Amino acid sequence: MSAPAKKKQPPADCPTPDEAMQDAFADEAFVDEALAEAEAQDHAGEQVEAHVEIPAGFTCREKGVFLIKTSIGKDGEQKQTFVPVTLSPCWCEAMSRDGNHENWGRLVIWRDPDGQRHEEALPASMFHGTGGELVQHLADRGLLIVSGMERKLVEYLSKFIPSARLRSATRTGWQSGDLIFVLPNEIVGRSANERIVFQPESRVLNTDCFGQAGDFEIWKQALAQLNSPAVRFFTSAALAAPLLKLTGTPSGGFHGYGQTSRGKTTLAQIAASIWGNGSDPSVACGSSYIQQWLATRNGLEAMASGFNDLPLIVDEIGQASALEFGPAIYSLLNGTGKQRSTRTGAAARRRGWRIMVLSFGEIAVRDFLPDARGGQLVRLVDVELRDLFPGREETDAVKLIMSENYGHAGPAFLQAGNLLEGWPDWVDQEDRFGPAPTAEAGRVRRRFSLAAFAGEMAIRRGILPWQEGSILEATRELYQSWLHGGASDEAQRGVENVRQFLLKNRARFDSGREDDRLPFDRAGIFRDGCYHFFDAAWREACGSVAPKVVAQALKQAGLLHHEAGKLSNRIRVDGGDRVRVVSVRERILDSEDEVAPGVPDRPQQEGTEEIVENTTDSPAVPGVPAKNDDDEDEVVEVRA
Repeated sequence: MSAPAKKKQPPADCPTPDEAMQDAFADEAFVDEALAEAEAQDHAGEQVEAHVEIPAGFTCREKGVFLIKTSIGKDGEQKQTFVPVTLSPCWCEAMSRDGNHENWGRLVIWRDPDGQRHEEALPASMFHGTGGELVQHLADRGLLIVSGMERKLVEYLSKFIPSARLRSATRTGWQSGDLIFVLPNEIVGRSANERIVFQPESRVLNTDCFGQAGDFEIWKQALAQLNSPAVRFFTSAALAAPLLKLTGTPSGGFHGYGQTSRGKTTLAQIAASIWGNGSDPSVACGSSYIQQWLATRNGLEAMASGFNDLPLIVDEIGQASALEFGPAIYSLLNGTGKQRSTRTGAAARRRGWRIMVLSFGEIAVRDFLPDARGGQLVRLVDVELRDLFPGREETDAVKLIMSENYGHAGPAFLQAGNLLEGWPDWVDQEDRFGPAPTAEAGRVRRRFSLAAFAGEMAIRRGILPWQEGSILEATRELYQSWLHGGASDEAQRGVENVRQFLLKNRARFDSGREDDRLPFDRAGIFRDGCYHFFDAAWREACGSVAPKVVAQALKQAGLLHHEAGKLSNRIRVDGGDRVRVVSVRERILDSEDEVAPGVPDRPQQEGTEEIVENTTDSPAVPGVPAKNDDDEDEVVEVRA
């Protein structure tokens, strides 16, 4: 079969990746002409070879990377043939590794069809195996690769051994002793020793959501018109994320909830626009900074890892799986991922992160998770959203501005000076925000306080456009709302759990009458107007709420009979030893009493004794006298 005729030589302009141009590049005469042209001018080809040594068997010129094939002609002379690998220049300029001399990688530089220069530190693992991930990654970012030459491109790049060294940062956030903050598109601060480059361990996160666009002043002018406390607070909370590490504050978050079509997503856009693309995720085609709760637990961990020391902004809680959402809160806000194994069975390196979660949805976390535990509600605090924007036109205007002007405030905040200036005199000031009656409330107040601190600092430094004190006032209002509303919900839910348990299980309590048989699966004793719970039954009755929190709430509501200094009694069971029980008054079944406003007193810790008032706040039940600490143990005689 005769060889096909050669195609006509194309004009010597900028190559394109279509098949015809690839065939033309395969034409030896055209390649020779291209090389001659590149050698005759001061193009990137010469600059590359001046900085790094091109691997043997390849050459890199303005027209691309070529594989050099050497053969002996009929006349005995050596002949070189240049086969194109790429249609634009590409090379490796440095090697990177972290401070422990691990996480090695290579700084790859290339040009796209528009002549735009790209550079990116890529993990060493991408240069091995089939190399498919590396090739696809470069192709998606504009490197023109000749079809069929993918393996040669991987071979070419992996053969570079440049002498230059860089420090790799495998995640965003603080690096090198809190002096440098790494963003995917920007390094804030300078290292005295080495240049730092962002080199993530995996490419699960679309880093295109970071970056800058538009005008910072237009962004500030739009915010200056907004007076909603929630807008000011969530804006400040987004700025506060980098302060978590500096202040030693654990990861945590806030969940804004309210009726649909009232601006929740627009509020999320404002918070997102501080660090990156503030577009509505429904129209941004995956490039918005705003993420979605519709994800697996692995996916949520990958998101958290990708936003280390930054706000993780997640919309549409209703899309999440209620089964996975509860454990995900613990996982995300504990700062570590699930322990996994490698293919060999060895323990894989666990992901870690610090994040400020800003979540949004139509329903509260406590309603989305009917069996929500206190730890979940403390880690992700419900904040009710009201009157965010004046009307639909104003909301739409804000949405447009956030989608066109973004990514300026966050880096400006990091560059504005000492981020801890004034923090020691600010933190946990009760007169600023109000009391924190429990340790859990103290954790929540500290997180509110951190957001207000960041916002007020940003006002003083010209980053946020509002008046000084306005964010402090907004934060105080939201904290007080949580303290007197959401904070007591867990205790109220625990009391209701006990009430419902008794309505369904009164037959499980032994009344002590001689003609009664012992009930199956006995929960306790009923006598003198009290249900005396055994320990296992009491925990069962409390459900997902901590038993001590429920007992304290019942005490405050006047529904608990207890010894002085304790939340329990001791009774003699079946004529035997005395056991400690929790004694709930019978009127819990028909009483309209509720948990006292505010947060219950802090429950006693294991091994300690709670100090409370005498039992004057708990009137004695007939036949069961109240006891002081100095009295003998109360004994309720129960038949054998």
